[in-house]
Parts: sequence; structure tokens; C-alpha cells
Amino acid sequence: MFCGPGRTVEQKQLLYQTLVEKMESATSLSKQNIFILLNEVPLENWSFGDGKAQMI
Repeated sequence: MFCGPGRTVEQKQLLYQTLVEKMESATSLSKQNIFILLNEVPLENWSFGDGKAQMI
């Protein structure tokens, strides 16, 4: 999962908990078997087309 920087540790922990709970209830996966990697990419490294860095 990629995102821009700026979220607090508490926000990330809530995201992880919410993701595994929803995935567990929607699939046969167990929360213990779900691994999440959050990759914070600086805003200047994002481009959503047209050769522009829209986030800066």
C-alpha cells in the first residue's frame, strides 16, 4: 500500500486494525495471516498523469 506522508502512528494502527477486521470478515483469511506494508512516498514522487506532480 502506498500513501503520502503525514499520518500519525495512531492513524496507521487504526488503519491496520480496520483492514484486517474487514478482510477477515469478507474472506477465509485469519487476521494473524494478513501482513500489511505501508510505504510512505514523498509527495514530490507522485504523478497521476500528464507529466505533472499534482501533489506539490
